[in-house]
This record gives sequence, structure tokens and C-alpha cells, in this order.
Amino acid sequence: MNACTEVMSTVGIARNWKILVLGPSAELGAAMRALLSEQVPSAQLFEVRSYPDTASLARLLTSQPLSVCLLDAASSKDTALPLIREIEKAAPKLPVVTLLSRNDPDLVLACLRQGAAEFLIHPFLADQVGAVFGRLATTHPNLAQPDSQGRLVAVLPVKGGCGASTLALNLAYQRKKFDAKRVLLADLDPLCGIQSFLLKAKPAYSFMDAIARGSLLDGDVWRGLVQTVDGVDVLYAPDALVEGIYDLVEPRDLITFARGMYELVVADAASVYGPWNERIAQMADDVLLITSAEPAAVPSCRRALEHLRNLRVPAQRVKLVLNRDGKSSAAELLQQQLAVPIYKALPSDPEAVQQSLLDGKPVAAASGFGKSLGSLATALAGKSGETAIAAKPPEKAKSGALAGLWGLLGRK
Repeated sequence: MNACTEVMSTVGIARNWKILVLGPSAELGAAMRALLSEQVPSAQLFEVRSYPDTASLARLLTSQPLSVCLLDAASSKDTALPLIREIEKAAPKLPVVTLLSRNDPDLVLACLRQGAAEFLIHPFLADQVGAVFGRLATTHPNLAQPDSQGRLVAVLPVKGGCGASTLALNLAYQRKKFDAKRVLLADLDPLCGIQSFLLKAKPAYSFMDAIARGSLLDGDVWRGLVQTVDGVDVLYAPDALVEGIYDLVEPRDLITFARGMYELVVADAASVYGPWNERIAQMADDVLLITSAEPAAVPSCRRALEHLRNLRVPAQRVKLVLNRDGKSSAAELLQQQLAVPIYKALPSDPEAVQQSLLDGKPVAAASGFGKSLGSLATALAGKSGETAIAAKPPEKAKSGALAGLWGLLGRK
């Protein structure tokens, strides 16, 4: 974890802050967006590539609460300097950080005299930005208020066929365990999303329609895009290869909007790989990494865990879930190979799952799988003293063909 990520995580920027980037410089805006998207993907970022007039500025600053304004002072200092005063008049508590294209002491001093709180010089470095935001959090304690957005639980398989989509669907219906009245099940697998199949639904719209609306997306439009199934709103994946589906990279705006609408968002994603899925994992409060008990899942687990570490997803957010655990020894064997604890082991319950598929409904709560999902939701909500299954150190030798096969797979 670098300085920027550490500071921003400490002050709560990853979910709380709404950052406005204001000014015509495409270079400065793109550089700042790239850095923030990488380091704090959950922060809400808005860009206005112009210097607005007084009336437009007032409407912009009062349309929603903002945390920080990053003002391009390099494109035109004659316009930017008076704008700092205008921002202070329209939003007195909003700190202004000026963005400079080079080290210009005279311009820095002029900005500070006009009321700028801080400044940043291009090229923007993670530790530099982290230090500035850290000071802002100290001088403006209102920026570090507790998160008011809904919780995001991302469900990601380590490989195909792990039952992640079935788990995501049924987890969303554990809303009472999460103390969540408003819940969204979001099928965010653009190519192979199957929630419509599992629920026997024929949706008219998908998350691609929500993305297409961009800034025009609001509560009224949203209600037309989702379907409510037994009290849970469902946002489906597209059922065809629609235009733009191969260009998906950034789910930030979609997820941020959804978290503002719901207390719990369960995102069914395709995998841990690729920019779209990686952003979902980085934004999530909990990443449920779903694996099966088969030996072939071991190398997939190892790669997925390493990839999430490389993405700087905090280790405490990543929970390894063993699905369809048919044998009591499977969890122990898996942990021995990975040296990572199993957060939960869910039983193999083919009859209950098959019946749910026939009915197009969640698994029966009284079934073994249903009860285990309730236990998983309770643990995620922090309501019980349950902890992950303790990982045991690998033993030197195991008897039996299954153990031997697992041992071979664990070798590099």
C-alpha cells in the first residue's frame, strides 16, 4: 500500500469524497483521473472541462455536496484566480486545490492569496496527492465523516463453474441478516451474465442501458431499468452482444449511483481479471472469492489471490469461500495448499439448488445451502463471533490419492 492509498484509506476518501475537477486542461484532468481511479476507485469524481460563469458555477456547486474542488490554474490564471473567490462565495466550506502544469512559485502564491487551500504540480505523484488530501482531512474534519453509501459485496469466481452466480443471487436475499431493507442484485458479467436465466426473467433493460444514460441517470429512470423480484431489485446483464460491450472498463459511476440507492449491493462479476472486474473488486467492501473443492481449483485460487494483492485490494476484504464442499476434509486440504484460511465452506446441496432453478427462485431458506448462506451473511454483517476456518500449516506427507494429487498441484 503506497502513501496515497494509505492516507486516503485512513481518512475515508475511498467511499466518502466527491471530487470535482474543474478546468479546460485535458492533460491535467486525465492525469488526476487516472491517479485517483487507480488509488481510490470508490471516490466519486466529476469533471467539468471548462471555466463556468458565475451562475453556472453556483448551480454546479449547490447541485450536490462536494468534498474537494481541483481547479486547473494553468490554462488561464486570469480566469482561474477570480474563480477561486467565486467558489468560496458559492461553497464556503469547499476546499480548493489548484492544479499547476509546472512549478511556478508566483502562481502558487497568487492562488493561496486568493483562498486556495493546497496546490498540486504535474506530474501528479501518489505520495504528493496523498499528503495533500491528508492535510485537507485534518483541516476539514467534515471530509472524514462515516460512509453514508450502501455496502458493496463483490462475488467473483476463481474459475468457471464454481457456482458464484448462484451464490450471489441467494446471498442478496439474505437482506435481513445484513439489516438491509433496500437490496440490489447487480449482474455485472457483460458477456456471460446468467441471473436472468436463474430467475426465469426476460428483462427489457440491462446495466448497459444505465451506463448509456450517464449523467441523466436518476431515481425515476433507475426504477424503470431494474426488476423487483420478491423484494430485491435486480439489474440484469445484457442478453445480447450490444454495442459498447467490449469497451467496458470503468464501472465507477454505475456502482456509485447504485450504492447511493441501496443499503446493500451484491455484484455478480465474471472474474478477478480485466479492468471492469478489477475496478469492481477495488470498490467492494467485501470480495467473496468463490472456489470449488476440486483439485484443479488450487492454481486458479493462487493466481486470483496474487492478482488481488497486486491490485492492492486490502487482504482483510478478501474472503475465500469454498462452495459445494462435499467432504469435510476439502477445506483443510485447500488451506494446506494455499496457506490462506477459508472464510466459509458451503455444503453441496444439489437437490435444493436444482429445485430453485426449476422454480426460478432463491434456494429454500431451510435447506442446507440456505442455512449456510444465512451463516455467511451473518458473518459478513459482523453479527457473530464466527471467524474463518483456521489455516493449518502444510504437513510433510498425506496418504491417499486425493492428497497426492493436491500435493502435485501445489508444487511450482
